[in-house]
Amino acid sequence: VPAAGDGELGLAWLDLATGDFMAGSSTVDALSADLARIRPQEIVVDRDDAQVLGLLEAAYPPSLGAARPAVAKIGAEQFASGRYLATDADPAAELDPAADADPATESGPAAADAASRVDTEHLVLAASELSAGEQRAARALLGYVQGTQLGLLPPLQPPRRYAQAGHMRMGAATIQALELVRPITGGDARSAPTLLTELDSTRTSAGARLLAERLTAPSTSLDIIEQRLDLVEFFCTQPRVRSRIHEQLESVGDVERAVNKLSLNCGGPHDLLAIAGALRQVAKIKRTLRDHLKSSEAPRLRTAARKRTLAEAPSDRPVSEVVHDKARALQALAPLARAISAAIRDDAERDPRAFGFLKRDCCAAVTRLHADLAHKERERAQLQERWQLAHACASLRLDSIPALGHFVEVSKRDAARLDGLGEFRMIQSLKSKVRFEHAEWTYLLSEIELLRSRIQTEELRVFEELRDRVLAASTAIRTNSRVLAALDVAIASAAMAAARQYTRPRLSAAPTQPHCIENGRHPVVEAQLLVANRQYVANDCAFDAQSRVLLLTGPNMGGKSTYLRQIALTSVLAQIGCFVPADRAHLHIVDAIYS
Repeated sequence: VPAAGDGELGLAWLDLATGDFMAGSSTVDALSADLARIRPQEIVVDRDDAQVLGLLEAAYPPSLGAARPAVAKIGAEQFASGRYLATDADPAAELDPAADADPATESGPAAADAASRVDTEHLVLAASELSAGEQRAARALLGYVQGTQLGLLPPLQPPRRYAQAGHMRMGAATIQALELVRPITGGDARSAPTLLTELDSTRTSAGARLLAERLTAPSTSLDIIEQRLDLVEFFCTQPRVRSRIHEQLESVGDVERAVNKLSLNCGGPHDLLAIAGALRQVAKIKRTLRDHLKSSEAPRLRTAARKRTLAEAPSDRPVSEVVHDKARALQALAPLARAISAAIRDDAERDPRAFGFLKRDCCAAVTRLHADLAHKERERAQLQERWQLAHACASLRLDSIPALGHFVEVSKRDAARLDGLGEFRMIQSLKSKVRFEHAEWTYLLSEIELLRSRIQTEELRVFEELRDRVLAASTAIRTNSRVLAALDVAIASAAMAAARQYTRPRLSAAPTQPHCIENGRHPVVEAQLLVANRQYVANDCAFDAQSRVLLLTGPNMGGKSTYLRQIALTSVLAQIGCFVPADRAHLHIVDAIYS
């Protein structure tokens, strides 16, 4: 939405799957670049704002076809309403989703209960934290989501303000030309090699999302970059630890999405199992890291790294410190994981209304009800066997179907044996079978159905208790997911560095420092050549205070564009926290790449 400043725009974006909520500012000239970085699936805009609509049309021309995001056009009054966003820190101004929800769009206690679980604290932003344009965008976005999600919102993350100053700026044309996440020919990311496809050996969905996010917004903070590089260096120099954690990450599901599905009453027992499985792996990964850090090799990690000819890092901070930080941030939540595993069967159905997804010994009530049900099922088997013998009908069986109800079924040949008996009343005749009704079977089946109904009620109660415990621990679970994602990306980067002989770049925040690359390579082109058993011809690049412009000439198809992209990709890789394809790289922080 337009802000007060000339050409300034307020942005807000929300990932419903993970609960990530952010706001920031843009300009008319930079909007295309910001949209390329955010990669929205749907855009909410003022239907009367011709300028913004024109910018969107330019950013997403009709030629993109199905790749264009959906555009929802809403009224200007929804941008001005304060209903969904407080403009001061007054607690009385907090959003009450249950009160604001449209009663026509939800019904029953389940919907009201889900709405009451929404964490309203994170939806209340102080006016001092956001600009006027960001506030208007956030109001409209939250209002739109509240309406389209039938009055229910997932637990949202604490809102974060995106600061462009902390990230490398790249326009949509640059992101496309460098083929960071999509091939330059267009189409799906899997249709041709990109930097993302070459780097992405992550094992978790959160890790894959984090890698794509970093590629489109490399950091310009030297401290953040060095911490990421420290983590990659740790896994480069510790292949056994890398391999073990890489294997442990294999079974980590998308817990952020699972938590959000549970919060929206869309989740089921399988989501609880995914969360419990992830928590068990968190405990294993935490133990793996701590066991290694306690070993005698850990204090010498920095020295060992130096001997392996990794490029010198400017920080004296031991590499092991960042690993300690990650290990401390992981929370195993063992009681919650044990409670879920003790209650839910490994082969549970996805629907919590399905019968029998709980283990029979999960609690005393369920155990007792299943024992009663088993007794009634034995009575059923005994009744069927007694009638088979009494009436000489080997084909007789007791059954029921929803459309017809309960019945006694026999073959056409044996039907005459029951037809003359008053206690059996024929209700349906099929081509090869005849079905009868009997009062004793009707009564026994009603008892069985009542027990099954009571078991389902108890199962739903246990499921809701576990779901509420998960939602209460959602902040810790999301923190675990983010830490695991960072470890996953670091391991993928370390695996690539070890396989392709990448080196750690030395970075400087001063633009006057030399920007030198020795024997650099283009990461994507090199990978393609290796598949064909060919070798990339490495080359150098050097800039300093006296030589800041490079004039490149040569014939068509001589490699000029590849060389230019190679230099840009080296900076991108370094500033997302990856090692780079070069023998040595001394780089200064790049704040923008233009194409």
